[in-house]
Amino acid sequence: MSDDPLPPPLLDLLALAARQPEELLSLTEAEEEVVRRAERLTDLGLFRIVTARRYRLTEAGRGALARSPARPGSGWLGRLFGRGGT
Repeated sequence: MSDDPLPPPLLDLLALAARQPEELLSLTEAEEEVVRRAERLTDLGLFRIVTARRYRLTEAGRGALARSPARPGSGWLGRLFGRGGT
């Protein structure tokens, strides 16, 4: 993966996965745009596909999240999935 910073929507998705039990993110009912972002993270090696529309954060994904700048709030994905935010 490149050292370029990830766009905020991809970082939000990584952060959401990191907060899930076993870092397993289920997008079975998510919009197609969110699924496309998850597939992009898979292409980058930051997610691993478990089953259709279910992704697990990889070691590289945890590293990318740790290197990202701190961002307040949980972002739009957290609000979408009802996990905090305002």
